[in-house]
Amino acid sequence: MPGNSNFHVLPYGDGWAIKREGSIGIRSRHDSQADAITAGVQLAAQEAVELLVHDRDGQICTTSRQH
Repeated sequence: MPGNSNFHVLPYGDGWAIKREGSIGIRSRHDSQADAITAGVQLAAQEAVELLVHDRDGQICTTSRQH
C-alpha cells in the first residue's frame, strides 16, 4: 500500500474503525468515535497523511486539518 494513502475513521458495526484508503481490511477497531479519532490522528501524523472522519451515515464530517 502506498505510504501516501490517507486514513479514514468509519462506522464499523456498533463501533468505529480506522481504514487506509484502498485497503480491504481495517487497521484497528474502537468502541467510540473519539478513541478512533485519537488513534487515527497519531497514525496520520506518523505517516504524514490526512485523517478523514465519517459520521454514522458514512459522510465525511471532518478532516485532520481541522484538528
